[in-house]
Parts: sequence; C-alpha cells; structure tokens
Amino acid sequence: MKTVIHKGKEYQIGGIYGFSDGDHVVCVGELESITSDGFLKKYGVYWSEVTECKAPLGTIKETSIELEDGAAYQFDFGSNPELLLNIGLIGTYDGNGATGCFWIKDTPWYTQDCTNIVKLVPEVK
Repeated sequence: MKTVIHKGKEYQIGGIYGFSDGDHVVCVGELESITSDGFLKKYGVYWSEVTECKAPLGTIKETSIELEDGAAYQFDFGSNPELLLNIGLIGTYDGNGATGCFWIKDTPWYTQDCTNIVKLVPEVK
C-alpha cells in the first residue's frame, strides 16, 4: 500500500479512515489522496482531518426494520460493497413522500440505497 507523509504523519493511500470536519467524524471511507486542500475521500470531497479507524469494519446484513419519522439513524449508503460511497452516516428519517429518506443538512439519502440502518437511541442514566 502506498504511503504519504503529510504534516509529519504517515498515511496509507487506500486505507480506511474516519473523515472529519474538524469537530466530528462525519463518515468513514477510503483515502484517495492528500493535497494542500485536505484529505480526499474516495468518490467524495475534501475533508480537513482524518482519524485512524482502529476497529475492524463489520458485516452488513439485510434486515427490515420499522423506521420512525423524526428519529435519528446511522446508515451506510451504496448498494455495491465495492463501490460503497459512504459508511457510518447519521441522519434523521422522513417517511413522507413516495420514498422515505434520511436527511443530513439539506441533502436526502433515499432509504432504498441504504443498508446497515441502526436507530440511535440516547443513553438514559
């Protein structure tokens, strides 16, 4: 695997990293390149930071779950595992309209293209 040194740290091109906007890891994916603009996620955009993924990636199993309007979910987007565009996304479900979707900011992510959907439930102490 090709490595690149950037700001005193070594990164693996083609390695799986968490991509961040500086405050939170937004998605996980393959590092395509590093430029002065930032870290380029494969099939994506430039991000200001990446973090190392220490946990192994899990498997995706088909299952049907009942989605609740307004609830938050974590999901993967893309039906072909080899071309998986985004994994570990977090959005709010909206079941209105012909097709349900998860919303992240102003962008819809249609449920028919999502897998590994998990409802996010706050921990009660």
